[in-house]
Amino acid sequence: MAHKITLEQACEGLIRYKTAIGLSPPTISDYKNTIKKLFLFFDSKIPFEDIHRKELIEFFAWLQEDYISNPDGVAP
Repeated sequence: MAHKITLEQACEGLIRYKTAIGLSPPTISDYKNTIKKLFLFFDSKIPFEDIHRKELIEFFAWLQEDYISNPDGVAP
């Protein structure tokens, strides 16, 4: 059975890639803050391939309707 990459591993890979291509530190910080929000909604250990359009729509709806950010906009 093939090893399934987790959401956490996919996000770590994304951050490494975005850093390697030279995105600015503030942009990388924004990516990390968004990932924190993602992990508040999804279990970070979920297989990445198990996240589908329906779940992403639910995540974005949650951000719009239910997520409460700190005053500086950073996820807890």
